[in-house]
Amino acid sequence: MEARSRRPTRSRSSATACARLSRRRSCARTCGIPRRPRRDASEREEAAPDREKGRRLMDVVIDRRALARALDPVAKVATKKSTMVVLENAHIVARDSVLSLTANETHRAARATAPAKIAKSGEALVSAAAIAAAVAKLGGDEVRLSAADSSLVVSSGSARVRLPTARMDDWPVPPFAATEQGWIELPAQALRDVFAASYAVSSDTSRPHLGGLLLEVEGSARTLRACAADGHRLALHTSKLKEAPAGSFRVVVPSEAISLITKAMGDAERVDVLRGDKLFELRVGALRLSTVLLDDGFPAYDRVIPTGHPTRISAARAELISAIDLAMLASPDGSGGVSLELAAGSLSVKAESAERGEAQSAVAVDQQGPDTRIAVNGVYLRHALNAQVDDVITVELAGDLDPLVVVDAARERLNVTMPMRNA
Repeated sequence: MEARSRRPTRSRSSATACARLSRRRSCARTCGIPRRPRRDASEREEAAPDREKGRRLMDVVIDRRALARALDPVAKVATKKSTMVVLENAHIVARDSVLSLTANETHRAARATAPAKIAKSGEALVSAAAIAAAVAKLGGDEVRLSAADSSLVVSSGSARVRLPTARMDDWPVPPFAATEQGWIELPAQALRDVFAASYAVSSDTSRPHLGGLLLEVEGSARTLRACAADGHRLALHTSKLKEAPAGSFRVVVPSEAISLITKAMGDAERVDVLRGDKLFELRVGALRLSTVLLDDGFPAYDRVIPTGHPTRISAARAELISAIDLAMLASPDGSGGVSLELAAGSLSVKAESAERGEAQSAVAVDQQGPDTRIAVNGVYLRHALNAQVDDVITVELAGDLDPLVVVDAARERLNVTMPMRNA
């Protein structure tokens, strides 16, 4: 009897690793995420010209603080929530005296560069959080990055950290525009001012068309505008520019990208923005951020803003905020409702509930028009007041069934808050 040939068996750990790799590749195909294209020999040689027996080599010395600054926005984009483990990594490329770091969340990407002394060009894919933590903990003025085989060594003086690297073939293509044409330069302060309207962006996933900030650039009108709404309130911020931008566009920036863009601007004076094919990009110095845009289903906001209010009051913003905070101590749980009653130049702000009792105070105002009352969400009204910068603001009223408007003297920061039936 012939002996049956036995099939070679794989260890349990090997089988588990193969299954995980298969799931990641299947997820990438199902979600439509573009795989990193295989590079031919010349491209691989350009990325890492020094190869010995298949090993990818890289040897770089860089200022530690400069590397930490570059890693900060990159580590914020690298996600830990995706089923694709490879997206937790930062793609590090050393070439032409520049170290480039890229994070890729498939819908958002960040790329930062810093000058470096490069002994050997190359690339590596390593955990963004791990290398950021290593650089933060290391002392010294300079850091050395040495990559070989399947690890990256981060060292400074006698201290060193060895980090495992990932396969480059599993790295998706980052969502950056394919062209460098069409960048528009804007004053950073103007962009920060209009992005302050993002407090009214909806968090309701059943309303995806309101899940972002509408940004409009009108070159001929020298106007920058941003609008956010959630069905209960609307915020519209406008900034007049001294110089006309070199173009116009309208985009809806996803809520997840708003804080990244705001933090990236920092205290910069000028920024560049680009409207690509379903992409919005921001360039600040050596940092470049990109986000996939939401479909533009944003409603016509000008139809929501009421006009012709019969009553207008001017009030000290700080006093009004204090009155709202006091009233909300007695506001019913979950509603945040407060009642505003205007009579003879005095605005009474109060709330009451069986569980919390009653709280009330009055603010002296400059009144134009008849007495009136309205019930509103105190949290929303406080957000509107916090977004203002003037010490004295204007509140426009038309009764208990019409929206309340908070606006500054220049009408550049406008908020519409819908009334509540009961407070």
